[in-house]
Amino acid sequence: MLREGGWFFLGRFSARGEDDDLRRAVTVMERVLAEAPARRGERQQHLSDLGIALRARFERWGDEADIDRAVSCHEQAMRSVRSADRRWPMQAENLANALWSRYLRFGSLADLERAAKLHKQAAARFSERSAERPSCLSNLSLVLHAMYEHTGDLGYLEEAVTASRDSVAAGSGPGIRQSRVPCSTW
Repeated sequence: MLREGGWFFLGRFSARGEDDDLRRAVTVMERVLAEAPARRGERQQHLSDLGIALRARFERWGDEADIDRAVSCHEQAMRSVRSADRRWPMQAENLANALWSRYLRFGSLADLERAAKLHKQAAARFSERSAERPSCLSNLSLVLHAMYEHTGDLGYLEEAVTASRDSVAAGSGPGIRQSRVPCSTW
């Protein structure tokens, strides 16, 4: 029940932009993580939740410690999920998004390259009918375009265009179900 409270505050922050809601979301999610049993699946989810909230706070106030901690939370969450687990692509996507945010603020090519690699891996692992696949491909397109801008390598631009087209096609096909996962691109 407490976990849902954290998501309530984060959702309300997203809708209203009230700083107090963002503070509460992070506080609640930190508490949930601290009180959670050490079971792998639960801890992984709580780490991911906290990482998303910390990334949102970083994007609001720009505190470097928040994005570094968000990346760390997502890295820990990924380590606790087996590569064959159906949750792995979403964890890779969450980490890639945090790295992308950090790249946008600080310009580290290493963050950009790692984000591209993770987005590619996640896109390859989401099922064709997954509701998360179109946004993953869209995120991949943005990262690849930034790689092109950073390096001038036209191969990245071509990959970005392909990922963008694939995103549109993936989001409009028959049988695409509505996403139940909160958008991780805060």
